[in-house]
Amino acid sequence: MRDNVNAFKTALLGASFLIAATAAASAADLGRGHGGSYKDEGSAYLPAITWTGFYAGVHAGSTFGDTVEIDGEGDFDIDNAFVGGVQLGYNWQQGNVVYGLEGSIGLVNDETEAGFDQTDYLASIRGRLGYAFDKSLVYGTAGVAFLQYADDVSAAFDDDLAVGFVVGGGWDYKLTDNVSFGVEGLYYNFSSDSVEEGVDIDRDFFTVQARLNYHFNSGYESPLK
Repeated sequence: MRDNVNAFKTALLGASFLIAATAAASAADLGRGHGGSYKDEGSAYLPAITWTGFYAGVHAGSTFGDTVEIDGEGDFDIDNAFVGGVQLGYNWQQGNVVYGLEGSIGLVNDETEAGFDQTDYLASIRGRLGYAFDKSLVYGTAGVAFLQYADDVSAAFDDDLAVGFVVGGGWDYKLTDNVSFGVEGLYYNFSSDSVEEGVDIDRDFFTVQARLNYHFNSGYESPLK
């Protein structure tokens, strides 16, 4: 698992460098007028930034407060762990209101001191609703989450895939026309049933992570001609 985590971190770093390089290439656009002008030849027009369109990127951070609760056995704390992955989404913007859908998938490096893995991957499909001002977007998010247990522990459950919910919020900032950076905090909650004991097993935790996204649009509303 440690080798897989290192390889995944390397892939995330490579993707981050790729997006950052694209940001540098797009930075030259900041000096131009971003579009045409009104029919009045003498008036320059700087269109408003838009968040509408597809985007894709990477995220990386840490889990906090990871706890497993087993009926009749009590609570068990899991150490904070690296979490990282990729996301893909689409935004619609009406005025200052931005709403959309986002899917994400990644790994949680929650290997125990004994050397066995607890989680293979973490995924979610979430709705987002936010408010945009200047180059910033603040938003809330909620949806369904999926936790794939590792082979080391999945034998104890009816199914090695736990389904739960996720809620949270975040802030994104447009670094260039097409590239945004942000931070996001999420709360996950999952429940599974034990095969042997017939008891309910619940797991919940928080994640705090940084995000880097590339937006597949011009980054600006089309000006009036």
